[in-house]
Amino acid sequence: MVEKYDKKLQLRVYKGEFYNFKANGLCKVFIDISNNYYECFLQHEGEWKDGHLNGFGRYWDAFHKNIDKPIHEGEYKNDVRSGFGRKYDFKTKELIYEGIFPCKEHSL
Repeated sequence: MVEKYDKKLQLRVYKGEFYNFKANGLCKVFIDISNNYYECFLQHEGEWKDGHLNGFGRYWDAFHKNIDKPIHEGEYKNDVRSGFGRKYDFKTKELIYEGIFPCKEHSL
């Protein structure tokens, strides 16, 4: 696997794959979408335990341009929405649900 250190993000980015720099505690996971390590977007961030989102977290689509517009934000348990949260439309980023998860209509 080719590896490169991204000076701007201050972490290693793997071609076409996710890389998280902490398995436990607060964590940010980035994805390189350019295959040249030039476009790296935050994919998800939050509280991690044993490699899974647990506690408050946020999730973005891979091609987002606005860090203030996640697709999901709220409480997670083992990467699954659990407790109060918000879900936004993938294309418009408009709020489409706010309430308690899990919810069949608005699952992750």
